[in-house]
Amino acid sequence: MTLSFKSPPVLFAIIFVFVLVLVGGFIFRAYQQHAGVARTDVSPAVANQYLPPALVLPDAASEVTVYVDFGAAESEFSISEDAFLAWCNTRGWSTKPISTPTTYFDPVRLPADTRLVNRGYTFAPPDGKGVFDSRRSRACFWTSSFP
Repeated sequence: MTLSFKSPPVLFAIIFVFVLVLVGGFIFRAYQQHAGVARTDVSPAVANQYLPPALVLPDAASEVTVYVDFGAAESEFSISEDAFLAWCNTRGWSTKPISTPTTYFDPVRLPADTRLVNRGYTFAPPDGKGVFDSRRSRACFWTSSFP
């Protein structure tokens, strides 16, 4: 038996490979456009273009550093204490005053800042954690939907 392009198994295989390459190309292109985006010293408007809706920063933030990858986000920024508390309240995130010194920022991708925070708050964005340093008026968070 000889196979030709007209036989059903060969025709199916050709169509299957074509669709696989086409869809795979679109997925890879989307990954390249959105994976591993890092921005330093940007406005909240720029950072919010990359952050998921649940993590959008308030307009009161400034000097924003952000890293976003599929399923993960990290950010560090300046913000007043009142604006920080209002932002957390609007998002429905509880804040807890820091009672024992806490490491400020220990993310996966962005540079760590291991200074201890004695006065401020911890907060819990979805699938993550964050710290606000009242002395420096700086906040940070890191989230991941991966275990």
